[in-house]
Amino acid sequence: AVIAEERKNLLVHAATPRTLELKLIHKNGSTVWTEVPSRFIRDSKDQVIGIIGVARDCTERVNAVEALRVSEGRYRTILENIEEGYCESDLAGNFVFVNQSACMLIGYPEPELIGTNFRDVLDSENALRVFHAFSKVFQSGEPYQGLDFEVIQKNGESRQVEISVTLIKDQNNKPIGLRGIGRDITARKQ
Repeated sequence: AVIAEERKNLLVHAATPRTLELKLIHKNGSTVWTEVPSRFIRDSKDQVIGIIGVARDCTERVNAVEALRVSEGRYRTILENIEEGYCESDLAGNFVFVNQSACMLIGYPEPELIGTNFRDVLDSENALRVFHAFSKVFQSGEPYQGLDFEVIQKNGESRQVEISVTLIKDQNNKPIGLRGIGRDITARKQ
């Protein structure tokens, strides 16, 4: 059925080589995913008379992609539901990800925070404290616990925040950003 539908799609659109991903049932009952680069075989009148392709087992890749999707969904659910503010920045201090709790804590909606530098929501004294902490994390690779500072929210209110900062590294262990988890400690400070 998939091949017949693909043949129909290719006939209607450009009949160019395509790679199909097909779910097959092995004779032992297990599911096998295959990747099939395919193209049409044509007769002398350029009419399609068949399809040629070579199937390759891609079950491991498909399962890994699905596991990653599930993991990312779990990660996103946790971040969206924790009370602590969670944010990620690039090495220059520009926000690249914030959860809703971070938005409420910092006092700006997500679209206004993404791409904004942390210095834009801090006065110069607090920006310098955060910069020194970020530099220490970057240079040592070690987390920084209990950094507290004042945030000036969009509405002008001041909030006392305490965060823990860690380094984000890529697959080659190269630093690419910083991750912070924070909470409002205004009441405790007062």
